Amino acid sequence: MVTAPDSAALLDAWERGLKLPLPQRALLVLAASHPDASAGELAALPLGARDALLFDVREQMFGAELATVTTCPHCDDALEAGFLLTDIRAPGAHDIAGEHKLMVAGHRIRF
Repeated sequence: MVTAPDSAALLDAWERGLKLPLPQRALLVLAASHPDASAGELAALPLGARDALLFDVREQMFGAELATVTTCPHCDDALEAGFLLTDIRAPGAHDIAGEHKLMVAGHRIRF
């Protein structure tokens, strides 16, 4: 189970990751919330599983609602949107075991 890092651990992970690429910053947050897992174990997780764990941490720390703000690249107007983590969670993302199948444009993909 995910353990939400305390504020000091989250701030430490944030500061250590400021100059790192985004995937490495995400691993720092996961390491703070999964102290029993090695960095290698966390890095070896499938991307969907890591994202699901990051969503869990975000939800425990700040709640399920996301408020976003960005600037339109064409007109410089501020754009705001809000949604819930459940709106963007992939079903079964925590389930990393086993084989999965998907049909896309008439092609069967097995992974």
